[in-house]
Amino acid sequence: MNVLVADKEARVRSALRLLLEQMPGMWTVNEACDMQGLVDWLERRRTDLLLLDWRLVNDNTAEFLPQVRLLAPGAKVVALSADDEDRGCALTSGANAFVSKTSPPEELIAILAGPRWLGDG
Repeated sequence: MNVLVADKEARVRSALRLLLEQMPGMWTVNEACDMQGLVDWLERRRTDLLLLDWRLVNDNTAEFLPQVRLLAPGAKVVALSADDEDRGCALTSGANAFVSKTSPPEELIAILAGPRWLGDG
């Protein structure tokens, strides 16, 4: 599974990479630190899963999500934010799931370990 972690914070990208690399299965983890890096990556490579910092594009990520869908059709998007109030907007805008950055890693693991994530990537 090709995964792209798009987050402004290097420590968040690093932690997510470490977490994914310890999960069973074939995970190819790549990183983007800003919107341009995200777009560049999606234009060049197939992405099955995008872990997207919901504040990557300031407060405009909801408006940017349709472009992500065009660049990576079929990719699953997990929105990540330290602000749990972003959950509703992220899910309404088309994210497949939302995980708070303050949640324990087991929450993300539980979502990704489910058959709807690994079974039809």
